[in-house]
Amino acid sequence: MEINKKKYQSEVSKKQIIDAVIHLLAHNGYGMTSIADISQLTGLTKGALYHHFTNKDKIFEEAIRFISDNLKKSLIEDFPSEKSCVEQLGILFERFIDTFESNKEALLILYSLVLEMEDGRAAFAKPLIEVSDALSTFIEKIISKGQANKEISSQYNAKLVSLNLAGMLFGSIIPWIRNRDRTNFRVIMQSQKELFLNAIS
Repeated sequence: MEINKKKYQSEVSKKQIIDAVIHLLAHNGYGMTSIADISQLTGLTKGALYHHFTNKDKIFEEAIRFISDNLKKSLIEDFPSEKSCVEQLGILFERFIDTFESNKEALLILYSLVLEMEDGRAAFAKPLIEVSDALSTFIEKIISKGQANKEISSQYNAKLVSLNLAGMLFGSIIPWIRNRDRTNFRVIMQSQKELFLNAIS
């Protein structure tokens, strides 16, 4: 019983650390976030932080993995396969909008980390690449099925379309960042959704 209690407390502390890191990454970025910042926000000592994670990078790797795994779940798991392929692509747009609106911090972190990936942190890049690959593969399957069913024009290469759509979804964060005071993210995405679905049909 005591072992289970300690395990539970350990998991709670790790979740607390990850939540704090996600908040700090979204507001300060990787370079401007220190162990002292994490300690202050969580109320845990540096020793307690290092009890759960061996170093700062390990804390950030865990936080990025957590974000990436949840993004994959929210976008492509439990997808309504009974819908037409064009409807499924429309649903994907809506899920991306809902995900962004419910957790802007997570997507802003992924966007900012893409810009910082040139610094050689391969461990940080891996979950970002995995979520991008999973999304592209998922889209490619829908496109290919839609082309086989004559729902989607066969003049396009399914793989290239999938890569473009995945890039479009994540890239849509840029205009919102630039104009967040006067641009509604849902409006941006609804416009992109209409343009994309009209183009491939």
